[in-house]
Amino acid sequence: MTAQRECSEEVVRVAIDVAKAWNVVLMETAAGKRQRFRVANSRSDHDRLVQLLKDQNVRCQIALEPTGNYHRPLAAR
Repeated sequence: MTAQRECSEEVVRVAIDVAKAWNVVLMETAAGKRQRFRVANSRSDHDRLVQLLKDQNVRCQIALEPTGNYHRPLAAR
């Protein structure tokens, strides 16, 4: 059996489903609240997403599904 570690650190978890024009984001805050929204594949929307995550003031775990080359600009951020 694998030992499980308790993690008392607050974390925001983010899952991003990448597509050509829009990315669907599911964010779970440290308090357990879930938010789902869309982010356009544009620099301004990527900037807003980055700022939203910075505003959480806790560590973020981010997973994204690479699709073609559409994930590259967001992954580079």
